[in-house]
Amino acid sequence: MTEELKIIAEKIDWKDPDSVIDFYEQNTDTFSDYKSIDDEKLILDMINIKFHYVNSLIEKSRFTKAKEFITDIDILNQKIKDNLDLYKKYEEEKDFFLGIVYGRLKNYSESTSIFRRLITVDPENDNYKDWYTNMRLKSVNKQTIALGIIGFIIVFGDIALKILFHMNLPEFVFLVGLIFVFISILFPYAYRLWIITKFVWK
Repeated sequence: MTEELKIIAEKIDWKDPDSVIDFYEQNTDTFSDYKSIDDEKLILDMINIKFHYVNSLIEKSRFTKAKEFITDIDILNQKIKDNLDLYKKYEEEKDFFLGIVYGRLKNYSESTSIFRRLITVDPENDNYKDWYTNMRLKSVNKQTIALGIIGFIIVFGDIALKILFHMNLPEFVFLVGLIFVFISILFPYAYRLWIITKFVWK
């Protein structure tokens, strides 16, 4: 970064997502030219700025765009692998943001996988545990909704065939549909109760 840009950066309110986004996007050319940077201090400055930008994008619900810039952070972080403590710190922070982004984009299985990995890094981190729990629950809800839809199609399809075409399907077809519907309604509650009262990290 130029000295002029550093002076501007010092005046930015880094807690204000709009200010951070404006600052970054007004200087896109500078922040896009990062792959050739070798100086560790410049790399760390660039990583921190990109983290602020990604966090601001997340706060403004621009999740797809945030995901793209997490890749920038990953590339930069590979450059400081020799500085193991900093590398691990940024890797953990990067994964945290990535887990949030995947969750917000409704890719719950990927988000769950990331937070499971983060918990192995920091087992006492309650934030990681909360995200992991919520992503597991949302993943189950997503699957059971699909099961419920199939169940409703079977049940109402069976009824429609009887009324409109006087066709009688085997009784077990209607029963299977009902079972699917009941599972889709009851299982998420049972799973939530189990995961809260008997939490097992796997």
